[in-house]
Amino acid sequence: MAKPLDPHLLPGPHDTASDMHVQSGYPIWNLIADWMSQEYRDEAVIANYALDPAEWGAAKAFYLDHKAVIDARIILNQEPVGDLVEGLNTPEAFFAWALKQGE
Repeated sequence: MAKPLDPHLLPGPHDTASDMHVQSGYPIWNLIADWMSQEYRDEAVIANYALDPAEWGAAKAFYLDHKAVIDARIILNQEPVGDLVEGLNTPEAFFAWALKQGE
């Protein structure tokens, strides 16, 4: 039996884990990508998106339960275009590379 959905979360049009949104409308993958770029500081994401802390907590908990799928969505949305980048063979290596691109 599936776990009930947190009341702070809404399924997207495709009803997939990577399509899940918080009630204020932001996709969870987008919030998580920002969290990573903010060096995993919860307060930065809450401030950047004016989120209710309970809404952010639900998004983060959902991410931790569906990490592989949401990480894949983030990677696909940030994939390098035009150049093949060597050494991006783990999500952690990719995220480290992506953070350096924003500097």
